Parts: sequence; C-alpha cells; structure tokens
Amino acid sequence: MESFRKKYSKLFIERENSNFIERMEKIITQLEPNKNEKYKRNCKHTIKEYVCGIIEVISNNISWRKYTGKIDGRVLNNKHNHYCKIGVYDGIYKLILGEYLTENKEEKIKVLSIDSTFIENKNGIDGTSITKIREDEK
Repeated sequence: MESFRKKYSKLFIERENSNFIERMEKIITQLEPNKNEKYKRNCKHTIKEYVCGIIEVISNNISWRKYTGKIDGRVLNNKHNHYCKIGVYDGIYKLILGEYLTENKEEKIKVLSIDSTFIENKNGIDGTSITKIREDEK
C-alpha cells in the first residue's frame, strides 16, 4: 500500500477531510446492496485494496490478466464490472463535478464553445455552406 501511496500521491490529497479513495469507498458502501453479515465469508480484501488495484490497472494501461498485484487481475475485472453496474463511477463523477463547479463557478463557465459543424442550419441564415451541403446530400 505504501508503494501505491508514493506512486499515486495525488489521490491521497485531503480535500474537505477526505481523499479520493475514501470518497470512492463511501460511495461503494452506499451503493452496494446490504449483505447479511452471517453469510459473508472468505473476505480476503478490503474495498480500499480493490479500488487501489483498479486504479493501478487503469492508470498503467495494462490488461486485467497481466496485472501482477496483491489481487488477481480477473477478480479486479469482476469487481470493476460490478462497480460499473451499480453506478459507482457515475456517483464519483457527480461528486467531483459538483465540487468543481461550486468553487468559482462563474469563471469556469464564462466561455463555453461547441463544435457546430454537425448542427443543421434549419432556421438560420440562407446561403450558408452547411445548408447547401445538407441539401445536396438529400
């Protein structure tokens, strides 16, 4: 865990009394269905170890099967797929986006731009090149 902490130190930076991995751990515990503790056996790894393994695989761009860490790569892949199904990554994205937009929102959204080459000019000015191309294709 210490080598992981040294390599990915930005994930352990404290923000509002919790770091990224702790936030992800909280979201996982909220979204996972409650299991009966009596029937819970053979728990070899903690949620934090799973999260660290998944981050390591994704950031190093290696396949799940080639991962040589504390947890087997196939087990990490199964956990990753499970987290996708229950919406862990969507939850962490919304949390981080909310924090990003609460700080200095006016400056961040001051200038927005879109790529308008794919937007049809239905009610726009006649004679634009996009409208002529669209009419020729029809």
